[in-house]
Amino acid sequence: MSVLGAMVEQRRRSQPPPPPLDLDLDDDDDDEASPDESQKRPIVEKKSIGFIKIR
Repeated sequence: MSVLGAMVEQRRRSQPPPPPLDLDLDDDDDDEASPDESQKRPIVEKKSIGFIKIR
């Protein structure tokens, strides 16, 4: 479990999602943020599902 936790943490640190950028983009350009968020959202969800499955 320790090794798995370390691997997940290292992978997460490699690609940390920017929460402030997402909010700013959504508030600034709702039209342009829609497609961007849609593409970014599935990627994060897929990664989350993968990590959960590995656990």
